[in-house]
Amino acid sequence: MRYSLSSDGIGWSSPQTLEPGTHDILMESVRGTCYVIFFGTEVLIDNLHVSLYALPATIRVPQDAATIQQAIDAASDGDTVEVARGTYAGAGNRDIDFRGKAITVRSTDGPALTTIDCGGPQRFLLSQSGKA
Repeated sequence: MRYSLSSDGIGWSSPQTLEPGTHDILMESVRGTCYVIFFGTEVLIDNLHVSLYALPATIRVPQDAATIQQAIDAASDGDTVEVARGTYAGAGNRDIDFRGKAITVRSTDGPALTTIDCGGPQRFLLSQSGKA
């Protein structure tokens, strides 16, 4: 039996040969979809098992999300939100809610260059470890 892979359903990998038995076929997805085609003269697939997982992402503020809260809302457990140097104030940058997610929020350039202005007399510096 042979198989080919595609991340878009258009461009396919060179065919790979599978001997009888159990095999792990690793695939990568560009937009959440991946394709595999099996072919041969006597193809039997029994007990196909698919495990999906996503690698941790880095969401950058303001490049990928306009505000810190938007980046946190887009993040999943294990992801990192990186905040570029500057002062962040106003809606979406104060009263931040992690929504119970196990993520890291950190400054790209260190706490001395990244400030969250909470709108009061006290300001918080965003440390490199993600703790305010």
